[in-house]
Amino acid sequence: MTLDIAGVPVMYLPYFSHPDPTVDRRTGFLTPSLYFGGEFDAVAQVPYYWSIAPDFDVTLQPFFTVKSAPVAAAEVRHLFESGRITFDGSLGYLERTSNSGSRSSESARGHAFVDGAFALDPIWRLTFAGRAASDDSYLETFNIEDADVLRSQAALEGFWQESYVRVGAFGVQDLRETAEQNDTPFALPEIRGLYQGAPTRWGSGFVEADARALLRSKGADGESASATIGWRAPFTTAGGHRFDLEASARGDVYHTRDGVAAGAADDGVVARAAPRLVAGWRYPLLQQNGWGSLIVEPRVQAVAALDGARNRDIPNEDSRAVEFDEGNFFSPDRFVGRDRIDDGQRLDYGISATALFQNGGRAYRFVGQSSARKRGDFAREAGMSGQSSDIVAAATASPAPWLDLAYRARLDKRRFDVRRQEISIGAGPSWLRGELAYVEADAESQGPEVSTAVEQLEAGLAVRFGENWRVSARHHRDLDAGRSLLWSASIAYQDECISVDLGFARDFASQADGGGREDTVFLRVNFKHLGGLGISQGVGERSGSNPVP
Repeated sequence: MTLDIAGVPVMYLPYFSHPDPTVDRRTGFLTPSLYFGGEFDAVAQVPYYWSIAPDFDVTLQPFFTVKSAPVAAAEVRHLFESGRITFDGSLGYLERTSNSGSRSSESARGHAFVDGAFALDPIWRLTFAGRAASDDSYLETFNIEDADVLRSQAALEGFWQESYVRVGAFGVQDLRETAEQNDTPFALPEIRGLYQGAPTRWGSGFVEADARALLRSKGADGESASATIGWRAPFTTAGGHRFDLEASARGDVYHTRDGVAAGAADDGVVARAAPRLVAGWRYPLLQQNGWGSLIVEPRVQAVAALDGARNRDIPNEDSRAVEFDEGNFFSPDRFVGRDRIDDGQRLDYGISATALFQNGGRAYRFVGQSSARKRGDFAREAGMSGQSSDIVAAATASPAPWLDLAYRARLDKRRFDVRRQEISIGAGPSWLRGELAYVEADAESQGPEVSTAVEQLEAGLAVRFGENWRVSARHHRDLDAGRSLLWSASIAYQDECISVDLGFARDFASQADGGGREDTVFLRVNFKHLGGLGISQGVGERSGSNPVP
């Protein structure tokens, strides 16, 4: 048989068969891929799908290189009556080149991903996900996954109408080159429970509890347990005013060994108690107009908690990243974890406005600020000075199908200088679409970490010609350092039978073997209902540094 494109024969095959489009599963070869360049000069992958049974299949997808023996790889999927399990893994005997250029002798390298979920009965569910790689560059070298961290976890969960229980464990493999894996903790066990009482005229009670044991190969170990009991009472007046009241009391106990490394004052047992009162008011106002409707909602919230909360005597494992934006602005506790408590007394106030247009468009705007009796731990770790917080602002708008706008910012309360801002714009009809994203952030302390100043710009443009052709380009640049991070361009053709995509990408921060800059030309050809071929070609010399283009 011959394969014709636009009436021109481009391939002859003495024998060829393929299931018709109505077939869901059929044993046979899948779309192959081919990559030239990189550490192994050329890498090819030819997957073969094996449909063993309606509930069981295997995809054999080995990697072939010109510098090593083949790398065995496979994906196995099994569907059970009460759950599912998937395994994806690979194993090879390969050399490795570090970012400094040194080469290591051949050793076993590979990865293993497993994922599953099972309903044990109508109440209990078992879930698990395991992810591991032999080293920090293997996954990107073979284009398996671009990840900095691999998280593995398992949990037994119970669901009732009023409560939830989770008993599990988790561990993390840090693939960042500068990270020390021995310092990364794993939790065994991790227990969490929640009970929500039935609502009454005067509100409802709730109970939350969790416990965990954190272990390390090197560094601090310890156990902790926390419990919160409280009452929530929402009220709405006949005039539309909404009042929310909450009273809670929380207690924590920590046992720490080698705790100085984790930020605790001393080894041993530390306990703390943290009562909290929260009172909130909001008053949504609606106005109908000829162009649509406008909803304006002023909101005020008062939070009263103890000062200090003994945070500095407790290791900080889960509250190291600190964010202050519209997402957590009205949260009683703005820390993401439980090791730190948002202490002190404060008043949060803000106003939001939402416009709904008759043509289906919408716009949203929020601005808010907090004032405290004195600066608390959250303000201190977020890098805010004084009694008043930074000003938080956010806005999104989609007034028409051809325009999308978004803006988020933290502004200095005195001079209104921008401490952090994110701007994104998407504009144009379907045949000409442009995108622009800008991020700027000052250097600041975020919990125990110190973030560096960032100023980056990402731009993209896509143009469609007629019904079948599309040209696109994208550029990501670090304005602060004056260098590019990534740029790419491609041209694509697609019709009812075939799609062809040809492009070029330059990655200035590749983590594959050897690291540094990597240039790639790629070609993808797909035949509808028949599969296709993907080819990537590394071009030029691989650079171990990041030159300024």
